[in-house]
Amino acid sequence: MKKFLSLILCVAMLCGISTVAFAKTDAALYTFYGDSMLFAQNKEAVVSGTASGGSVTAGLYDENNNLIASGESQVESDGTFAVAFDAPSGSFNEYEIVVKNNGFVFETLEDVVFGELWIASGQSNMQYPLAQEKNGVKMYENREKLGDDIRVLLVPAVNEYKGSTALVPCDPQSDIVGASWVTGENARIYEMSAVAYYFAKEMTADLDMPVGILNVPLGGSAIASWVSREAIDGNENVKNMLKSFGEYYDADTWNEAERSIYYDMTCNFNLKIAPLTHFRPSGMIWYQGETDVIYGKSPEQYEMMFDLMQKSYSEYFSCNGLLPVVWTQLAAYQYHKSNGTDLSDMNIGFAEMQKKEADSRAVVSISDVPLTYVSEMGAIHPDTKQPIGERMAFCANGLVYGDGYDYTSATVKNYEVKDGKVTVTLCNTGDGLVADGLIRGFAIAGKDN
Repeated sequence: MKKFLSLILCVAMLCGISTVAFAKTDAALYTFYGDSMLFAQNKEAVVSGTASGGSVTAGLYDENNNLIASGESQVESDGTFAVAFDAPSGSFNEYEIVVKNNGFVFETLEDVVFGELWIASGQSNMQYPLAQEKNGVKMYENREKLGDDIRVLLVPAVNEYKGSTALVPCDPQSDIVGASWVTGENARIYEMSAVAYYFAKEMTADLDMPVGILNVPLGGSAIASWVSREAIDGNENVKNMLKSFGEYYDADTWNEAERSIYYDMTCNFNLKIAPLTHFRPSGMIWYQGETDVIYGKSPEQYEMMFDLMQKSYSEYFSCNGLLPVVWTQLAAYQYHKSNGTDLSDMNIGFAEMQKKEADSRAVVSISDVPLTYVSEMGAIHPDTKQPIGERMAFCANGLVYGDGYDYTSATVKNYEVKDGKVTVTLCNTGDGLVADGLIRGFAIAGKDN
């Protein structure tokens, strides 16, 4: 009898242990977390998601299974949580993050690194994939692996909402269906922005640490689609400007089936930017503006939207000051005639925009870059992206990482007309400018313009 009772007790204890070991939780991280991801170094790292209740903890472990950092958060009444912990300095070391709900592990993120994190956004010239770029085509055909120092969050160009890509939400979303992290060891790396790839490659070498890209562009998208409703409603000038174009939509009359992610206000913010609020990027590279020119926006109107986007993103991503933005001039939509789709005024306006917030902005000139293009893609899509990405990296190093050089393109400081000559004084000239043959990019006008 004693043996029998002992056996029963052992079975009960084993059942108890089994119940503890295999207890289930419905907690889950949002889709944009995953193995091989990158968090910004030396900042607050946040893991977020949903759970029924209780508390959620996150522990950061090094390769020797030492606990490096940890955090805990209660699940909010709406079923969401966000756990923060202190991120270590950037390095090529890989870590593991163990996430628990009420003491039970529900997610383990492996091969996580810490480094510099940047947003890559804009329209088709930023979306232009590495697999189609002039040099990337050869790398893709040869199935070259590009290393694991670059970490990329690939976000679908057209996002799914309520199980459909035809519906557009009025409100900011919490998750991104189909988002996933890849490294250069994964063939999907060739889906990323070519400009962002060359930017990240250059930055990785310059900073000697991994660089992460939040890859969120959409071809054909207007700048208003990337700005939140909250920001637009809080700026009467922008709101009235959009109303004058018939492009402002009240929340109570928003039709999810009629709105366009390409043209309409807030759409891409709601789908692509809002879910990423817990990331802490060091800056954004931006390649956009063609759509706004084609639809009649003046440089001054574009500047209003750009100012608002930078300011609102700075608050949204909890920046200390303005979020640094590096962007590029644009190629003309067509070269054989001028019908309102040429971009000279916008490119001049870009230089003026940079001056306005010189400590947080840099602009790349493309007047000397080959603007060759594949005929079916059109002149608006130059196939040479490497110089753009590398110049953006040059700008970012000077703008953000204190390398102490003139990091933005040369701009006009002043000019003087005297004795039949126009003398132009430039700023941001680096070690000096050299005229090698024909000087491009200048125009002289009389009093009648």
